[in-house]
Parts: sequence; C-alpha cells; structure tokens
Amino acid sequence: MVNHRARLARSENINLTTIHPGIVWSETSGFYAQYRSQIEARSPIRVTGSSETLWPLVHVDDLALLYSLAVTQPTAATDYFGVTDVGCIVKTLIRHVARKVGKPARIEPISVTQAVVEKGEWAAGQARSQKVVSSKAKGDLGWIPTRVIGDVAGLG
Repeated sequence: MVNHRARLARSENINLTTIHPGIVWSETSGFYAQYRSQIEARSPIRVTGSSETLWPLVHVDDLALLYSLAVTQPTAATDYFGVTDVGCIVKTLIRHVARKVGKPARIEPISVTQAVVEKGEWAAGQARSQKVVSSKAKGDLGWIPTRVIGDVAGLG
C-alpha cells in the first residue's frame, strides 16, 4: 500500500489527497454495536491491553462528509486526518454505551498476546493509545463534524 501510494503521489496526472480516518463508528456497527450487544447480553467486554487506552474516533457520517469535501473542493495534494474525538478513553466509551443501554458493563482486560492469538495481528492496534487532531481538514476543507462521543461522554 505504501509503495502504491508513493507512486500515485509522484504522478503528474493525479492530485492525490489521502484521508487517514480514526476508528470509524456508528450506532449500528463496529465497536459501538458490539459493546451494546455484549452489555445487553450481560457478557463481559474484553478489552485488549488497558481500558485506559485512548482511541481517536470518527462517526461514519462525518467521515463520509469529509470524503465528499475532499473530492469536491480543489485543494493541493495533501493528507488529512479524519477524527472527531481526539482520544477517547476506552473505559469511558464502554460506560457511555452502557448508559445508552441502561445496564452496567463489565470490562475484562486481556493481554495483547492473547488478543493477537484470538483475532490476528491487527488486534495489537487496539491497545495502542493515540491522540489525533483534524484541524487541517477543518481549516482547509471547512469540515464541521457533528457526531462526537466525547461531548456526550463528558470528554469535551
């Protein structure tokens, strides 16, 4: 992927803009729906590494808007981060979903090694804390995301 992107960036006929999204969520898919199902079933939510890990998030609708803006506005070839929640604490995300469901959540930490054995190498990324800002996308493209878990969860 990296080599292919580099070749595209060198092309004289392509104005390459790349969107780097945070962890994409919606109420009906991804971690949010998974957490909701587990809480409703009173099953523990298995968290890779620590429940204090920070995840940068973006709602699927806000990400779609960002892609639309990037395609329709003339900009110089560049990269944009697509993140609405700079870094939400996983434990806070789980508590937010539990409040929406109206039931308590149980968190069960598992080691990164165990997660990789069960899910594959990609699972190691779930234990990586990250903070990402999207000020460039907001400034250059006028992106105004509206779906922020942090506001709801009291993270600002």
